[in-house]
Amino acid sequence: MNSGIMLDVYYTLRGAIDSLTGGVERSAKRLADRIDWTTWRAGRPTILCLDRALFKKDLAEMRRWTDLNLVTVRATRVKKFQNAWVKPQWRRQTFLAYDLTQDARKLAPLLERFGCAFLAAAADHHKIDGVMAANTDYWQDEALKLACRKMGIPFLVLSRESYGIGRGREYVTDVYRRAKFDFIGAGCAVASQRCEDFLSACGSLDKAQVRATGWPRYDAWLEQPLKPAAERKSLTLMSYADPQAVQYAAQNFADVFREFVGLARAYRTQHPNGDLQFVVKLKKKRDEVWLGEIDPNYASSGLVVSADLPLPQLLADSRIVIGYNTLAVLEALLAETAVVVPCWADSKRDQHRSLMHFENPLDQQVCYFPQSPTELHQLLEQAINGTLAPKGSREKQLERFSLHSKVDPAKKASHEVEHFIRSLLPQ
Repeated sequence: MNSGIMLDVYYTLRGAIDSLTGGVERSAKRLADRIDWTTWRAGRPTILCLDRALFKKDLAEMRRWTDLNLVTVRATRVKKFQNAWVKPQWRRQTFLAYDLTQDARKLAPLLERFGCAFLAAAADHHKIDGVMAANTDYWQDEALKLACRKMGIPFLVLSRESYGIGRGREYVTDVYRRAKFDFIGAGCAVASQRCEDFLSACGSLDKAQVRATGWPRYDAWLEQPLKPAAERKSLTLMSYADPQAVQYAAQNFADVFREFVGLARAYRTQHPNGDLQFVVKLKKKRDEVWLGEIDPNYASSGLVVSADLPLPQLLADSRIVIGYNTLAVLEALLAETAVVVPCWADSKRDQHRSLMHFENPLDQQVCYFPQSPTELHQLLEQAINGTLAPKGSREKQLERFSLHSKVDPAKKASHEVEHFIRSLLPQ
């Protein structure tokens, strides 16, 4: 008997035994025991949220501004309990939903049973009015979608995807098509009108309501007083060094990083007691290896290099923010700082593959696009001297950012998401 057949037998037997002995319900109860109820308050609708990193930021902001109970269970735990029954080849984002109607159809009743038992066990503590995830198509969420449909509980999404680059929209369209994906939830809140238009037309969410609400994580910017550029102490470079990340531009970053290190070193030499800091914000800690390959002696320049610095505080203290095809560069528009996208070598691409582009008229109004290391050097020197102004008006900055995620000083995204959720809850 080969290993593939042995695995099939194992998962089939494990599912059958757990079904006969109550193991499905015991697993569901153990998962329900891991729900965090600490923020629950009486008299509010309760939404059970499948927690993960970025989603956590949205939930934190929504707890400040809404009258919803947003209780959480880690998405990784939801997945862990299902690993006992779902074969590895079926643990595929987007594809499992269709598989459960075809080759994996015998698994669907077990997953629905698990989801129903989990929600019932959760309701032993407090009534669950809705379930909310951070994406439409995580495979581990299918059990809860099936359970929600059976129990009459809305399954909702506050989508983490921005679809800001055409290449990304093409990718999602292709995956949805190949997976024959059909979202069976009640609704999906998205960041922008562009996202709403895209998902409404893609054919996979025809049974759901899709609405542009903005991301609550950005509501904090509407409350934060911002200092003039000359009073800020950071010059910030957002790393895009990873040559394996196709959306980045490693060759351009190498040029930018050398320029950045050179000016940092010169500043330390000329102003040994100076209070400016040159910051390289990493996406992940392991990205630091690319910096050493570009300049093995960069540490002697006094750079602050970290993946852990809180982004809003860093941006609010930055005189200049340099980056390419990262969402953090867009967020810098909210900080009323000088936003710079270097534009030469492998970063000079067509608009279809660029988050901000030098030929886009709206981007031109709010962003600097230096065409060479020399032009970048000049912008950095102005930032060091405190004379580099943010480009464009506050209104234009918010208009451009809203293509990514709606930001309206008169309407918090948290409230928009709350209204959307309430509109889909059973009356």
